[in-house]
Amino acid sequence: MNGPLFRIVCLSGWLAALVLAGLIAPKAYRRLYFHVPVLREREWRSTLAAKEAALASRWRDGRPLVVMAGDSQIELGTWYDLFSGALAVRNCGLSQAKIEDVDRLIAAIGDRRPKGVVLMCGVNNLSAGEAPDDCLRKYQALLERVRAELSPQFVMVLSVMPVRESAVDARCRDLNRRIREFNAGLPAMCDRNGARFQEVGAAVAAGSGGLASELTFDGLHLNPAGYQRLAAAVAPGLFQLAGSP
Repeated sequence: MNGPLFRIVCLSGWLAALVLAGLIAPKAYRRLYFHVPVLREREWRSTLAAKEAALASRWRDGRPLVVMAGDSQIELGTWYDLFSGALAVRNCGLSQAKIEDVDRLIAAIGDRRPKGVVLMCGVNNLSAGEAPDDCLRKYQALLERVRAELSPQFVMVLSVMPVRESAVDARCRDLNRRIREFNAGLPAMCDRNGARFQEVGAAVAAGSGGLASELTFDGLHLNPAGYQRLAAAVAPGLFQLAGSP
């Protein structure tokens, strides 16, 4: 076979191969990614570096600033709207961040001497199997970093929220047990460091103590109704510290 028909057949074959490669390659990459720690670590370092670069610029709001830092529970919140625009809020959260990552990001924030800093992190450390006592030691270092780098007028520490659990999910029940143990150590730490501890778990918990099903879309992260509950639990104390109505 030769001539135009041959070329059409060859072109069709190449197009089919490209389409097939496009379908297979992402799946192969994801499979490789989850099985090769060095790839995960390299991508995470890149993510952290990009976030540090973004945080280096100063926030464009002339009012006294409240910095909110932590993991995905902070990053996914639309805090300015949740607080009805009453505060100048900079969302410095980063999904998948551990306590030590938040520590690193605090040093990158370009806004020095903000009015206040609100922290929520730790669930990613605990879900990775780290002991609550080890996590509390990392949190102590984080509080010291906040004071040294940002010198805020106040620091508010939010408790780690529970995850959704069920009678057949032993892993989530164990994680919630370790979350409770971690949270139990935060108030005394806050007292020693001049920070205010705010328990928020009860606002989003079901009767069993796990995250209420109607407030989450995946068992861990809050949906809009969940964020409304969380913001309502945080707002009174935060407005008192920030001097806003």
